[in-house]
Amino acid sequence: MGELAAATELTVWYEHIAADDLLQEVGNSLQRARLHRSLDRARETDSSKAIAKLTAPGEDGRPRFVHDPPLVEPVPEDDRATVEHVFEDYRATLPPAQARLLDRFRFVDAARKVVGIGSVGTRCYLLLLEGRVADDLLLLQAKEAEPSVLAPYVRVPVAHEGRRVVEGQRLLQAFGDIFLGWSTGPTGRHFYWRQLLDMKGSASVQGMSASRMRQYAGLCGRALARGHARSGHRAAIDAYLGDDDSFDRAVAAFALAYTEQTREDYAAFTRAIDEGRLPSAP
Repeated sequence: MGELAAATELTVWYEHIAADDLLQEVGNSLQRARLHRSLDRARETDSSKAIAKLTAPGEDGRPRFVHDPPLVEPVPEDDRATVEHVFEDYRATLPPAQARLLDRFRFVDAARKVVGIGSVGTRCYLLLLEGRVADDLLLLQAKEAEPSVLAPYVRVPVAHEGRRVVEGQRLLQAFGDIFLGWSTGPTGRHFYWRQLLDMKGSASVQGMSASRMRQYAGLCGRALARGHARSGHRAAIDAYLGDDDSFDRAVAAFALAYTEQTREDYAAFTRAIDEGRLPSAP
């Protein structure tokens, strides 16, 4: 953050961490080979794998979402008109170039999908679109956007939670999804849209050595600093952090307390299941 605070505006805007640059920071040949494999897996993790897993040819030969309750449930035919209306609402939020690209695809099918841990209880829909060429498929995900956890502590009116998420991602990310957009559902719920599995990867922290963990934490800190530098007053943030380790110690203490709270929450969760207070499937 100190370096970015003194940098020019365009330098901050173009700052990014290139995947291949990570290889140069790893000295051990074995670790470099593992990182190479992780990057290759991330590049291969695109929507084609999700399409192969979630869809199958329908009676007309075109792909359709597979009925796999409760994880994936195709949207009934009666609701398709509503889905298409919401889709048009989303299209209007795209920049003209991306909207024109989207127009080259046609709507095929839609499904409701169970979301991950961070979004339990919210709505999530998948839309399958088809281009003019065989197997030219686009898989979009519409996730419900709820108010930020910081909303009670700031006095900034938010007209649309989906738009808030999208504009935040466009500002924070060095390279964002070209299909980021938002829409409002028929019952007034807010959604944000993106591609599903757009070459995303993650680091396996469980098997990291202490040195690799420090290296990885440094990269995470660099990415976090870049996001704050682009979205906030970077000189003020740098001044707030100061020259000593007070902020470092405060964050470390919070992380340890959060870890302990997570363990206690999980223990209470499993006790509730064991005592029959919280029903669960086998």
